[in-house]
Amino acid sequence: MNKKSFILLALIALSLSAKAQFEAKINPFSILWGSIDVAAEYGFSDNFGIDLAPTIAFDKQTLDDVEYKSTRAGVVVNPRYYFSPNKGLDKFYFGGYLKYMSGAYKSDGVIGWKNERFAGGFNIGYKIVAESGFLFDIAFGGGKAFVNKNTSELDGIDLTLLDAINIDFVGKLAVGWRF
Repeated sequence: MNKKSFILLALIALSLSAKAQFEAKINPFSILWGSIDVAAEYGFSDNFGIDLAPTIAFDKQTLDDVEYKSTRAGVVVNPRYYFSPNKGLDKFYFGGYLKYMSGAYKSDGVIGWKNERFAGGFNIGYKIVAESGFLFDIAFGGGKAFVNKNTSELDGIDLTLLDAINIDFVGKLAVGWRF
């Protein structure tokens, strides 16, 4: 790479990072629903950011009077458009989301079934950012599961109903910090 190209790329990168905003968030109430949710949002402009939220789920399901505990992991990618922000990436927003989750449900150490789910949809939300950088983010949305695959190697487990549930929901009640 010649020197002029390198200088041009460095200037572009510096101008983008000078405008960029970064936020780290955690949903302290997600533990009540059987998951641990953290997120990071990167702002490309005052009106547009992408929220990336890895998730670890450990909820419970009962199927045929047997309780199964899950160990699943996934990620939600949520591009957002903010309407009339005051501080950039704040106030009311609308976005789309893509969500991937994969894992297994076990009872007494035996895998009852495995689940793989890929979904997408839309969400709305509102974010408040204090002068100190502390923030509060609340959102909800819904969509459709494009892939909802449940498999079991055990006889007698009917997964028909689980495969048929193709409605997907997302929610966020997070606190965090803007850097």
